[in-house]
Amino acid sequence: MLALAFASFAPLPAWAASATVTLSDPVPTLLDGPEVTSDVNRLATGARPVEGVAADGVSRIVIAVSATNAGQPFTFTIYNDQSAPSASTAENGALAAAGSGQFDHNQLATAAVTTAEGAMAFVIYRAPIDFARPGGADDNKSERSVSIHWHSGTTGSGTIPITILRPPVVLVHGLWSDPSAWENFTPLIGDPRFALFRADYGSLAVSVSSATPTFSGMNTVSAHALGLAFNARYVAPQIDSFVNSFKTGHNPANLSVAAVQADVVAHSMGGIVTRTMPITVGFGSATTFGHGNIQKLITVDTPHLGSPLIGDFISDGNSNPNKCLRGLFGSKGMYALSSVETPAGRKIDGAFGDMLGNGSGDDLSPALQALLPSATKPSLQTPPLPTAFIGAVAGPTQLGGLDTCHATWKDNDRPPQCKIYAVIQIFCGSDPLVKNLTAAGWKNNVMMGPSDALVPLPSEYANHTQVISPLTAIHSKGLELLGLKGPAVLESTSGAAAKAISLLNTWVAKSPTFTGLR
Repeated sequence: MLALAFASFAPLPAWAASATVTLSDPVPTLLDGPEVTSDVNRLATGARPVEGVAADGVSRIVIAVSATNAGQPFTFTIYNDQSAPSASTAENGALAAAGSGQFDHNQLATAAVTTAEGAMAFVIYRAPIDFARPGGADDNKSERSVSIHWHSGTTGSGTIPITILRPPVVLVHGLWSDPSAWENFTPLIGDPRFALFRADYGSLAVSVSSATPTFSGMNTVSAHALGLAFNARYVAPQIDSFVNSFKTGHNPANLSVAAVQADVVAHSMGGIVTRTMPITVGFGSATTFGHGNIQKLITVDTPHLGSPLIGDFISDGNSNPNKCLRGLFGSKGMYALSSVETPAGRKIDGAFGDMLGNGSGDDLSPALQALLPSATKPSLQTPPLPTAFIGAVAGPTQLGGLDTCHATWKDNDRPPQCKIYAVIQIFCGSDPLVKNLTAAGWKNNVMMGPSDALVPLPSEYANHTQVISPLTAIHSKGLELLGLKGPAVLESTSGAAAKAISLLNTWVAKSPTFTGLR
């Protein structure tokens, strides 16, 4: 167990000079259900020693101070980083008595109790609810600090320093993608303030015996083409693994810390995969104190309300008028699926089936309907995810690339960026989507208004007020193969990464930027 040095005031009795202070992460060994145990013998034994905590508003630290006898009075007080008594449990953390679970104290009086390890006093510290406090003073920091001052009458006192870190940040990619999609997401990539981890559901291959719609020669499919619930159950334990790695020293301070939750930045389908986690089994587990493993979510060009393009690809199954284009994408492993069945007979929803919706809130798939507010949501045991939206619109310059390719695709000296456009026209020119591969056709006939060329703007913001103005960018770099011009939203020049950093520095409580979506 970690013994911390503390300030003392002479003259001190013998017990004070030799008093031992320990800080422990209670997860998982000191938990009874979703709360820290009240069993003082278990608390006295301690658990994994820590020196700090992630500012997620959930993590706890068990603080134990040795005493001379049971009944000895102790007072614990939180001090902020200015060495003044804390005035805010939200900004600097809170205290609770062992077994209480009511974290509403900046100062707490208690008494030592008899344990198998001798007389000890206990208090539980809960992390601040966010890292960067209002006002901006913390924005450029990777860590800050608080201290717990304790005293026992007039006979002894000490100071316990606690390092406060930002929660880990997990990047979640989207449909037909993998972790490499984030390579150019600078300046967030490489920012030393943040411990960054990348989820991966693109490398998992799933064997299939049949699919709707059908694709010739398909016997495996990457998970990124499968549905929201399937991938939520696959990504959630990855986040747990990243948090555990962060706790054991993979953080900017290289410290052992207590941590429960991560912040998530998610692109495209990754945003609704993340939002599906609270309605999957085990999200609000005891090891997260019933709160789940996500503190806040930042979505980038996510189809919260679907996209009309989804229906254009999969409606009418094998009779779809765009089945040539769909098959062309499928030949490259980019499958547009309503559902699949495994050789064991398990039916799994496809990503396209789960993302059905017209982009404005109507005709939503059951998977997207499950994410809408409803009277049944209060019965769930997990809170909504505080969510902020980054959206983008393909402007005239971006869409204008389609007109350039449309005018030159038959030419021998067509621009290099129009090569794939020409292939699509040659093989699938009669498909309605291909006929609309012009700036006006794509905006007005396919997307039905402003979009990032794949997701309508209202869908990117889930019909919420656009607190953050949309960027000028396209959905993904792959669209440049069709002739659209960048930047793609995950490229540094789009400004999305800078917006994400600003949101990571935004106080999550009482902020109009974050809305309570599940």
